[in-house]
Amino acid sequence: MYCAERLDTKVRFTKEACEMYVKIPRPFMKAALLQIAEIAEQNGIEVIDKEAALKIAEIRKKKK
Repeated sequence: MYCAERLDTKVRFTKEACEMYVKIPRPFMKAALLQIAEIAEQNGIEVIDKEAALKIAEIRKKKK
């Protein structure tokens, strides 16, 4: 939650969404959250909640 609040983006994260990202290793946390915020902005999402986080996870899987 701390790292998500420090990002300089228009997108905001809910507590439920942040709970989904706790397994991301600390050195990669900021880069991963920035990528997630970028995808959210491209899809018109302003607040990432649990539902939006699942949608973004699907988009990220398709990119790989």
